[in-house]
Parts: sequence; C-alpha cells; structure tokens
Amino acid sequence: MGKNKGKSQGGSPSANTGNQQSPKSSEKPKQSEPVAAPAAVPDAPAAANVEQITEQVNNLHLQNGEEANRDDVMAARKAKAAAKAEKAAKAAAKKEADAAAAAAKAGGEASTAAEPKQNNEENKDAERGGPPQSEMSKEEILAARKAKAVQQRAEKAAKAEGKHKQDQTQQLGQKEDLQSKSNLKQASSSPNGNEKGVRFVAHDQKETRDSIHNAFKPLFDRCESGDCEGPDELCLHFMECARQFISQFTWDNEEQLGTMMDDSLSMTLKAITQTDRYPLPYAMGNVVRQLRKEIMQVGRNAMTKRHLLEWLDDSEQQYFSLANSAISQHLQGKIAAATKIITYDWCPVVNHVLIDSKTKGSLKKLTVLDAAKNGPGVRHLTSLADHMGYVEYGDLTAVGSIFERGSLVLLGCSAVLSSGRVCLPKGAFQLSLVARAANVPVLILAPTYKFVDRAQAASRFALLGKTPLDILPPDLITAIVTDIRLLPPSSAPAVLKAKALDDAN
Repeated sequence: MGKNKGKSQGGSPSANTGNQQSPKSSEKPKQSEPVAAPAAVPDAPAAANVEQITEQVNNLHLQNGEEANRDDVMAARKAKAAAKAEKAAKAAAKKEADAAAAAAKAGGEASTAAEPKQNNEENKDAERGGPPQSEMSKEEILAARKAKAVQQRAEKAAKAEGKHKQDQTQQLGQKEDLQSKSNLKQASSSPNGNEKGVRFVAHDQKETRDSIHNAFKPLFDRCESGDCEGPDELCLHFMECARQFISQFTWDNEEQLGTMMDDSLSMTLKAITQTDRYPLPYAMGNVVRQLRKEIMQVGRNAMTKRHLLEWLDDSEQQYFSLANSAISQHLQGKIAAATKIITYDWCPVVNHVLIDSKTKGSLKKLTVLDAAKNGPGVRHLTSLADHMGYVEYGDLTAVGSIFERGSLVLLGCSAVLSSGRVCLPKGAFQLSLVARAANVPVLILAPTYKFVDRAQAASRFALLGKTPLDILPPDLITAIVTDIRLLPPSSAPAVLKAKALDDAN
C-alpha cells in the first residue's frame, strides 16, 4: 500500500491536497485539476516581476507522472509577453513625460526672453515719440523714414566736415614741420646766405669760435664767409695760421712744450670738426697729421720752435711750388703735341701748368668748361688774359661739340684714394665719359700730398661743408700726373707706401 501510494501522489506543493486515493489499487486515480498558477499570471498585480513569473513557469512539473497540457504552457507564454508589453508601455510613458517637461521648460525660457525684447521695442517706440509701426499709417511711416534719412545725411555731412578740418590741421602741421626743418637745413648748410662756409649743425657758432685758438680764427672766419675756394687754398691758409700758432705759443717747461702745443691744436681741431663728426679735407688732413707729428718732437732731440717753422716753410715749398713745377715739366711734351687742351672747373695746379705752357709756347688752344656759366673756371680766363688770345669758354651742355682730333683733357682733383679712384668737382664724370667715347686721353694732375689712405670718399667736410664731388673710377683715367712721374691709377698704393717711408725718415 505504501509503495502504491508513493507512486500515485505528485510531488508538487501546488497540487490539491484534499483529493483522496481509493483503497483499491484497481481504481483509477482521479485526474488532478489544472494548475492554477499559470492562469493567475495575467491577473497579477502590475508590480509583479517578470523573473518571478518566469520562475513559476519553469517550476511547472508533471502531476501524477503526466506532462502539463499544451494550454498551460501557452498561457504561461502569454503572461510573460503581457508583462513585457506592460514594461515597454511604462518606459514609453516615462519618455513622453520627460519630453513634455523639457518642452515646457524651453517654452518658459522663450517667453522670458521675449519679454525684454517686447520691452525694448516698446522703449524704441517711446523714444521715436510715436506708436509702433503696426499702429501707424502709411503716410506717417514714410514721413518718419524721410526724417530719419535727413538726420543721417546731416550727421554724415557734419562728420565729413570735421574730418576735413582735422586733415587740414594735420597737413598744416606737417608743412610747418617741413618748413622748420628746411630753414634749419639752410641755416646749417649755408651760413650768412653763402653756399660755401663752415657748417656747424649741432654746435653754436659762437661757442665753437671761442673754442678755437686765436691763430686759427681767421681761417674759421674766412671759410664761414665763403672766401675759401678749394682744398689747395685751404691748405695754404692753414699753414699760414700754423706759423702764427707756433710763434705765439709759449710754455715754461721746454720739455713739455711739444705736448702742450699738440693738446692746444687738438682742441682747435675738435672744435672745427665738431668732435670728429666731419673729417677735414683730405689734402689738409695729410698736412695736419704731418704737422702734429713734427710738433711732438719739439723739446726732444734739441728740436725747437725754430726748427718747426723751418719745416713748415719747406713743406709748403715742396707741396706746392716744387710739385707744380715738376707736374708741369712732365706734361710739356704732351701739351705741345695736343691740338687743344680741355679743362674743367678751377684748379691751381692746372692753372700753373697752363700758364707755364703758354709761356714756353707749347699751348695752342684752350677750352674751359664749367657746370654752369660764370663758374669757378672763369678764374682761368682771368689769369691767362695776358698770356693768350684764343680761349673757349662754355658749360657742360656744349661738351659734345668741343672735342676734336688730338685733344687732351687735364683735370685737377681733391684727392686720390687708395683704390685708384679720384675725387673731382661735380660734373667731371660726365666730361670723362664723353672724352672716353671720343677716344681723348684724360690726365689727372695730383701732387703726392693729395694721396690718401682711404677707400671711400665722404660727402661733407669740416670748413668746406657739404661739397658735391664726382668719384672717377680708374677705367676712365688715362694716367695720374704726380710730382714724381706719370702713374696709372693702380699705382696709388705704391705712392702711399713711399710716402709712409719718407715720413718715417
């Protein structure tokens, strides 16, 4: 009985415990009622968990050894699907609620932002002194627009007029600045209305003159008034002032006489050159350097002021008289062979050669040119008036018609640079170009004291001021006639070396 009973009873806790088995084993057991759990799933509350339903479905088992019918399984599946659908509906409802809340928030911000805009429009309407355009008639709108246009044009015209006045004021200020600069430049470059003279820009003239030794003040005044014609005359006048300076200078200690004399001369030179702002003319610079070298020997080796004065006399004779005579002697043969001599501007060396040539009868014709008529070259005509009757005179505009077969060009110079280039008066470069095109030789007359150890030339000098110069290249020069001999321009370094050896001895 126990065994049959164990076989007939089901193990599910959800089975109906009120059902009794018949004592007889031949009786068929009463079929169990359908399981209630699956049927109750659709009526479960909304909070039922899907996992619990799934577990219930999985725990379905066979009662009395038989498999649950097909309807129970289908009911369980329907309950599971209904739970999923309910969950999805809740999620969708939540999403819609969030979207509605966001839309409501955005609408509130838009209304909040619209309020200031409306207030601004109302304020603008109040400023215009009229109702909004929607409440204005067409004629009132047109009249308001015309009034606004008239006001804008008036404001624009007033603004343009103010800018025009500002531009005029600025231009007037610029013109005044330019005029003041021009006046300053003219005053600094041409004192007392002269083209030549001392150009002291950064220093007061009276203060500069007070710093110069009394012996050199006549030189300063002469250059300031424009009476100094060129570097040759300037050197001669400087040597004359140097004689007075040496004669007047006194010092108790003879051994320190040379040093104190050099210090005094140095102060004068600094005042003239504005503390080395402007260089001395090159020929004068060579004379000054040699003079200071000789001054430093005073008080040593029995050197006295008398010896220094004798050196000045010898230097003047060597630099000018003897050098000019030697250059003239080197040129007599070439001048005698030339049919015409052409020169430009004024140069004492060229003038000496011309007078000497006419005296010896070797000069046939002479043509003197200037940059403009009545220039410095007229001095040649004055000095040769008693020596020759046929002289041509003109300016550079006639340079193309003066050359003829057998002509010779003689030019003076301010300095010969170590590169072989020559410093000439403005306009000599044009004459040299035409001469080369006409196959006419160009000779430069230069005593050796005019050779300077410089590669480039300055455009402004002390005492002479701003001096317009032409720098003639070596390829336009046939030869340089010195007191030594005729030399090519490439021999300039050799001349400088020979001068240095002579000065050392």
